[in-house]
Amino acid sequence: MILGFLRFSSVLRRITRKRHGVGKLMESVEENSSTNLADMPPVERTSETSHLVPPNSTSPPSYLNLASNLCALLFISIIIYCCFGDGVSLFSFHPSLMSLGWLMIMTSAINAITPGDLATEWMPIRLRSARHWVLQLLAVTIITIGFIVILSNKIINNKPHFVTLHAKFGLASLIFMSLTSLGDELSASVQKLPQPWLLMYADVIALVDGDKGRLTRRVHAWREALENGGLKLNVAKTEYMVCNNTDLTSLRIGDDTVERTDNFRYLGSVLDASGDIDRDIKARISAAWAKWREVTVVICDPKMPVKLKGQVYKTIIRPVLTYGSEAWPVLERHRQLLHVTEMNILRWMCGVTRKDHVWNTYIRGSLHILDIANKL
Repeated sequence: MILGFLRFSSVLRRITRKRHGVGKLMESVEENSSTNLADMPPVERTSETSHLVPPNSTSPPSYLNLASNLCALLFISIIIYCCFGDGVSLFSFHPSLMSLGWLMIMTSAINAITPGDLATEWMPIRLRSARHWVLQLLAVTIITIGFIVILSNKIINNKPHFVTLHAKFGLASLIFMSLTSLGDELSASVQKLPQPWLLMYADVIALVDGDKGRLTRRVHAWREALENGGLKLNVAKTEYMVCNNTDLTSLRIGDDTVERTDNFRYLGSVLDASGDIDRDIKARISAAWAKWREVTVVICDPKMPVKLKGQVYKTIIRPVLTYGSEAWPVLERHRQLLHVTEMNILRWMCGVTRKDHVWNTYIRGSLHILDIANKL
């Protein structure tokens, strides 16, 4: 019960602090809506918390952890008094050891990695992690001793073992906790050892050559290198593209034939055999609209400052629309297509239609966004 109270208090404290942190962040956004995002106070993610906090800040002390420890200590004292008040027996050590291991030491182990704990807030993260593992192993040891005590008591008194639900639940809890503690400790120890193997994995690789014969030899050499490393070339997902129409033959890798294609996607860009970028631009436009739909609740909110909408667009949507544009041989029709797409997105963001007769220059000026054609 006390352990459950501790976990509930820890979750409640994290939720409260998370809402408080998000509230501060939103207030900062509203106050700086008339300035650039670069002028806003920086935030960072810490390894100890799951919410945004200002840099160099410390977690406020949590008195719930202290209260839970005091309640656990009081509860253990009552159990020890009841067990040893009328005399000492072998069974008297079982409730005492179990209560001490579960309620006191295991609770302290959980508090060691809980933000805001008074006893460990001043410690660095590595020291707090070491304290957590030491206390957890100590709790497992004490609980195991308590389990051996009750098992010995049943053997001495010739009583059946693991018949009641209490006994079965206690055994399952002990096994689960022991495997969890020892498994995490073993995993951390194995990661520190030198790795006796080398794993090579190739996700997407492109081989380019001006001669088909040399390309075939390079593919065979690549396939042999993969097989020597324990990997296998997936011929079904391998494609072959020729940038001229003179060679219509297919490419063979051993007994397998590589599928020939007129275009394929490589590292997010669509390459065409003709050298045109029409397919790539259409793919970029589709990706930009998909990204716009992900943030439409934010950037289409009429309560959001217009300038901040422009900052969000330039940070999230425009990079998707212009991805790979450094290598584009752009023509005027491509510039016009991207210009129309961007203006449609900006008008949706501002809630303006063509029937409102609002000029594009006014929309761009309000959002502080230059024409995308000037970025190509």
